[in-house]
Amino acid sequence: ERLERATNDFRIPFNLISLDFYRSQKQVFDLKSRGLYAPLNAKYADRKKATLGFDYPVLVGKTENLSKSTLSKSHPNSIYSLGKKSLEIGTNIEYGKYHQSSRPRTKIPQRKFIFIDGGPFEKAKSSRIAGRRERWLNIINDYIVKSLGDSF
Repeated sequence: ERLERATNDFRIPFNLISLDFYRSQKQVFDLKSRGLYAPLNAKYADRKKATLGFDYPVLVGKTENLSKSTLSKSHPNSIYSLGKKSLEIGTNIEYGKYHQSSRPRTKIPQRKFIFIDGGPFEKAKSSRIAGRRERWLNIINDYIVKSLGDSF
């Protein structure tokens, strides 16, 4: 019964996980070079530099909606849903799915911006990104252990 009660509502650890997500997500959009992303198309890079004054970070554009929507749950394009047994974090920016998807492509290379653990398909160098899965599992584990108390 105690184990069932301890695993019935994960809103506390999920809130801690979301705070960690938003704090560490900033590093994805702070790149001053292309990082591990495919290089920008030369024409696009020139146009971006002329229009915005910079070509990197790769995924930051004129409106910054993609970055801002994954840096704060209060952004109008942010997806954030916290339930007892679920946590959903993301963006509803339409073109985000093309960057995130691993489907075959011909024009725009894959440029993931939401990472879980920085694994081989996610290509994150930062320990703040690469260590997410471990930190998040530790948050959940600590919550369950504390909920059960010493007598379990």
